[in-house]
Amino acid sequence: GLQETKLEKGQLQEAYKILAQAYLAKNYTDAAREVVVKLLEVNPLYAPTIEEEPPPFVQLVNEVRQQKSPE
Repeated sequence: GLQETKLEKGQLQEAYKILAQAYLAKNYTDAAREVVVKLLEVNPLYAPTIEEEPPPFVQLVNEVRQQKSPE
């Protein structure tokens, strides 16, 4: 997987972002959600805006973040 490679955090975040958006474009919502979980593990502070990213992706990131919020 991507974790074994020697990618920097920024590269890994970008790869997960592109992968999640590709899954969303194909309506693979569950796969996209799993990738967003990994993206937020790499960068817990990642917060896309609808000016920069597609609204469905921004919404998914926000949903995953709310589900993962610390207890």
